[in-house]
Formats: sequence, structure tokens, C-alpha cells
Amino acid sequence: MKKNLLFILLLFLCFGLFACAKKASDVKVEERDATYSEVGGYTPAPGEYGYKESISGEDGGLSGKGYYDPEAGIPVSDATGAISTPGEVEPGEAEPSDEPAMPTEEPVEPVEPEYPEAGQLTASAYFDNDHFGFWKGLLTSNQEEKDGLFKQYHDLKAFYALNRVKVTLEGIPYAKVTIDGFSGVTNSNGEVYLFPKEFKETYTATIEIPTEDGLVTLTKEVTESELTLTKEELDLTMDKVNTIQLMFVIDTTGSMGDEIRYLKSEIADVINQVRASNADTFITLGLVFYRDRGDDYVTRFYDFESNIDLQQPRLNKEYADGGGDFPEAVTEALNKALEAQWSEKATKILVHVADAPDHASNYTKWYNAVLNLAKKGIRVITVASSGIDKETEFYFRCEALLTNGCYGYLTNDSGIGYGHIEATTEEKMPVEYLNAMLVRLINGFHTGEFSEPVSWRGQE
Repeated sequence: MKKNLLFILLLFLCFGLFACAKKASDVKVEERDATYSEVGGYTPAPGEYGYKESISGEDGGLSGKGYYDPEAGIPVSDATGAISTPGEVEPGEAEPSDEPAMPTEEPVEPVEPEYPEAGQLTASAYFDNDHFGFWKGLLTSNQEEKDGLFKQYHDLKAFYALNRVKVTLEGIPYAKVTIDGFSGVTNSNGEVYLFPKEFKETYTATIEIPTEDGLVTLTKEVTESELTLTKEELDLTMDKVNTIQLMFVIDTTGSMGDEIRYLKSEIADVINQVRASNADTFITLGLVFYRDRGDDYVTRFYDFESNIDLQQPRLNKEYADGGGDFPEAVTEALNKALEAQWSEKATKILVHVADAPDHASNYTKWYNAVLNLAKKGIRVITVASSGIDKETEFYFRCEALLTNGCYGYLTNDSGIGYGHIEATTEEKMPVEYLNAMLVRLINGFHTGEFSEPVSWRGQE
């Protein structure tokens, strides 16, 4: 009789242990995307930094969002160190349950991603429009002391960057000027460079000036590739609008992996510095991330936000992946950026961070996208990264030249990332920290006055 009673007790004990084990093994994790709220901040994506969304048992066991321990098969904690239970429970009142109590775990704080400090990447900036004679020599082979380095690429006639016309409208920003199908918009100083495909002794310029009383249209003859209209001749004045629209277009393919963690910190710092140095300026920020056809995504687009803090988590969660071959979906990215809500009257800047050109079959489409950027008055600042070749340098410099922007390129001085080629320039350019360079250029395009670069080694 005693043996039978002992056998029954052992049987019940085994059944209880089996039920407890089943509770742990039945815990499921429901996958959801990362989210952001102004109240709760950034909630990582499933698996990101060990975080999981909605942890629950099949039959009404533990639930809540938090960190999941795959070895133990149980939730550890949520962001506050607590796991919620189903149903409504009054504060301080425990819900009755027949289930065995789970072991108490110490609260686990969310693990924040570690990013390098800003101010480490080094770069240089070069305005080809300030050295246009040298630039023309790079595109031809018949000028003295010029080697025609880019002639083979320019001869493909995908990009046209040899003929230039300068138009100055004193005191008139935001004026659209068109010559032979090429359009540009005057900057803060009323200047614009235009690049018609064919050279002519005389051009006809169509000028459209947006005033408070409506659009004023003028037609003027341009001789010797230059036209200047003074304030007296125009009999118009326009105030510059204190608005900056800043768009970052970033290549996130696998080849960017050596630098993208640093770039996140640098870009975040640039955004903060631009905001701080333009306290009375209305600033909006847009983002385009791109890879290539066949990757997880081709483009990922976030239109302009005046609440810039909403954009930071979107930048933080990007990582380098995909790509495969050297060219990437540059044209798609620039066309996506063109879909943003660009204002007519604003300082419009697009920072293109990349290490590869588009596919050769898309070069003409790429050129047309650049023409559309110029037509809207969007200045391109490039950040040419490690791994580019001379052909890519040519096309990135065309992006900056044709949009009246600036060719920026990372250098080897920082020791970060793979090798960077040095740009072929008329004179060796100062090396500065990337974040300082971008802030200097953005503020310069807005005010019309560019400060001198500061060497990354300090004042030299």
C-alpha cells in the first residue's frame, strides 16, 4: 500500500514538472518593426540590441515587450524592468493565479547602441566652379599643362560639363534662369552658373523672378558667357528667406560598412551644429537611404520634417548591407529626393554620401536627375567615400559642379576606413574634419559667405 502511494506521489510530481517546462517552452515572440514616439522614444526592431516585442504564452501566460532570453525561454524585462500580465489589475493588487511563480529577475536596462565620437573622419572640399579653367583642362586633351584625365568619361556624352555661363542678378536670390534648356536658380548673392550643352557666342537667357506681386519674367542676351544685371537695371529687390532645407542621400550598401557607423555620428553632429548656429532659421531635414535593385530595398525615403528629432532614429537604425557589384541605384535615390516637398524660396542643400556610381546604362538618366536638381536650385555637396575610382570622382564632381555645389571627399588622414583616393585638383586642398567641413559649407550656402577651413590638426 505504501509503495502504491509513493508511486502516485512521484507521478503527480513528474506531471507538475512537465507542466512548468511546457509553460517556458510555449513562450512565443511576435515580430514587429521598430517604432518611435515622442513620449516613449525609440523602440528597437525585433532582435535589435536583444529587444523583442510582445512576449506572451499561448494560454494567457506572461506578456509584454522587453528583452528575451532565448536560453531560458522566458522574458527578462521590458524597458521599465517589468513584465505585464493579461487583464486589468488595480495598483498594488496581484491577480490571483494557480500558476507557479516565476523567478524574480533583476531589471535589465535597455542596451543603447554604441556610436563613435563625432569629429574623427577627415575630408576636403573643392569648388570646381572656382577653378573652372583647370576643370576644362581635365575634360580636354589640347590645353597646355592639362592631362585630360576625365576626357574619356566626358566624351561618353552622358554628362555635359564643359560650357559654362555665369549670370548675376544683384540682390535677387531664388530667380530661375534658363539658357538652351539648362536651368539654375540664383544663390544668396544672386549668382548662378549654367551649363548648356553647346558653346555659342551669344545665348538668350530667360529669367523668372518670384516677387510678392507675382512672377516677373525677363529675356536678356548673354555675350562672352556672362551676364550681370545691377539693382538699378532690375529695379527690384528681394529679401532672402531664413529657411534651410537639408536632405541627406546616403548609400547604405555593404561597401559602406567600413565608415557608416562613423558617418552616423558625424551626420548627427552636423545636424545639431547647423541647428545651433542658425537659431533663428527654420530648418527641415529629409533622408533618403539607397542600395540597389535586388536588395532588401532600393530606396527608403523620409520627407522633410521640421521636428528634426524624429529623423534621428531613422538614421540610427540603418546599416550597411547588399550591393553586390560596384554600381548602385544612384539615379533612383536622386529622383526620390526630388519628390520631397522642396520650397521655392529656401536654401536647398542635398548631401550625397556614397562610394560608387550608378550603372553605366543609367548615366543619361543620372544626368537628367542632376539637371532637375539644378532646376530647383538644390546645391549638392558630395561626401565621396572609400573605394571610389577616378570615373566615380568625375561624376560626383559633375553633380556638384552642375548644381553649383561643392565636391567633398574623405581623406586617409583619419586612418578610418579603407583607402581614399586624393582628388585631382589645381592645388592641394586643406584637410579638415568632415563634420566641421559640412557645417561650414551648409552655413556658407545659406549666408553667401564661406568661412575658411580649419585644419584637422588645428590652426596651422
